[in-house]
Amino acid sequence: MKKQLFKKSPPNKEQHAQKQEGKKKGQKRAIKFPSIYRFIPELVTKSGVIIDGKTIIGFVSGCVLLLIVMQLVDVRENYFALKQVQFDRTHVLAETLYWQKIIQKYPSYRDAYFRLAVLANSIGEKDQARAYLLKTIELDPTFEKGKEMLQRLGD
Repeated sequence: MKKQLFKKSPPNKEQHAQKQEGKKKGQKRAIKFPSIYRFIPELVTKSGVIIDGKTIIGFVSGCVLLLIVMQLVDVRENYFALKQVQFDRTHVLAETLYWQKIIQKYPSYRDAYFRLAVLANSIGEKDQARAYLLKTIELDPTFEKGKEMLQRLGD
């Protein structure tokens, strides 16, 4: 058996209370923030499967993400279609200027008027196309392609 070198005195109630107060004063209290988390309560489906709030939020988020991706694909396709239309229209207008210069040099050139009619029709200018076709037929009344196109335009 070991001998105690120093004898422990029994703790006094006052000393014990002072120690406890000292510990309390020296300790920092943990700061509690208000709980602002929201959750969807668990749902039970007809088959008895429990669906919690995280599952529902994940499913809805996935659907929204899928819709966003689908819209981005649509926007991309529309953008490229617009660029193609702009390119085609620029090309048609440049060719129209070329044929108008040819007409200024050679005013009785039937094929130039016909080509201008085709170009005007391709960009939706039906009245201008009709005017060019009438000039084509005026220059060459036997030109069958000009007559056919004039009939298609509704004259």
